[in-house]
Amino acid sequence: MNIINQLLSIFENIKQVNIFNLAVAIIIAIVFKIFSSIFAYIIVKMFHLKIKDKKKIKRNGFYKPIKIFFVLLGIYIGMKVLEIPENIFSIITKIFKICTIFLLAQGAANLFNSDSDTFVKIKEKLNFKGSDTAVNFLSKVIKTIIYIIAGFIVTKELGYDLNGLATGLGIGSVVVALAAQELAKNIIGGFSIIIDKPFGIGDYIETTTCMGTVEDITFRSTRIRDINNQIIVVPNSIIADASLINATKREKR
Repeated sequence: MNIINQLLSIFENIKQVNIFNLAVAIIIAIVFKIFSSIFAYIIVKMFHLKIKDKKKIKRNGFYKPIKIFFVLLGIYIGMKVLEIPENIFSIITKIFKICTIFLLAQGAANLFNSDSDTFVKIKEKLNFKGSDTAVNFLSKVIKTIIYIIAGFIVTKELGYDLNGLATGLGIGSVVVALAAQELAKNIIGGFSIIIDKPFGIGDYIETTTCMGTVEDITFRSTRIRDINNQIIVVPNSIIADASLINATKREKR
């Protein structure tokens, strides 16, 4: 409540004291917004000096997150000019740090999109010759790990003790284990589908419970579009254990 009152008092005193500071803050935010694309382009270009195509630079996974970062940086610097009370500004600083962490995570995750240039180069170096389904699944695994790491960093930034959190999970380990058991089965089922390759995205399959075209395979489930144009979500653990017919691989006579 005190913070709200302080904020209201700031706006009440704008006409008397902070008109100049407010104008400077708005100008700073606008300048950073205008030049954010240029800053992002320069930074990405520094790490890809051999690339001459501007469109390719802008397709880089870090380009948009860096651009957003500079927009937020302009707003942050502008707020600093306004001489906001320290206790309120500390909250703004924490929000800025959290946004920066997630923007970095988004940039790193974008590099591992299944169709990104970086991911294609990694596949070529590792001589990975898996199907498109396996590639998409691997991309999702890597991106999930990146966001989980970012989540832990944000948790620490918010002041939560990760050791205490781990202890709390230890106390309720039985509950967590029961809740995660089904999830673990579905993840293992997903890996089984990727490794055994009974079907892939785009295949028309028939099971005892449904039939249709496979649209996506995620960690938890497989999405199938039936003849009525409806999406059926089947847990991977069920579809991995079920008998099915892959009509797409049926030989024509």
